[in-house]
Amino acid sequence: MLRSLADENEVVTFGFFDGTMEEFERSQDASDYEERRRAIEPFVEAVVVNGVYEVVVDWSVPKATA
Repeated sequence: MLRSLADENEVVTFGFFDGTMEEFERSQDASDYEERRRAIEPFVEAVVVNGVYEVVVDWSVPKATA
């Protein structure tokens, strides 16, 4: 979860899923995702972006040496 420095009530959440779209959908069904989403609806003022995205570039930063 990320929180805006300008507004502590503005947050961004995201997660990663390593699998096919079908596996992702089955996972959401098995974990009752829709019910959990409905439970937090009273606390959500706006949803700016909602979707499923594919990682196309994965960069790693080498560890700094002391």
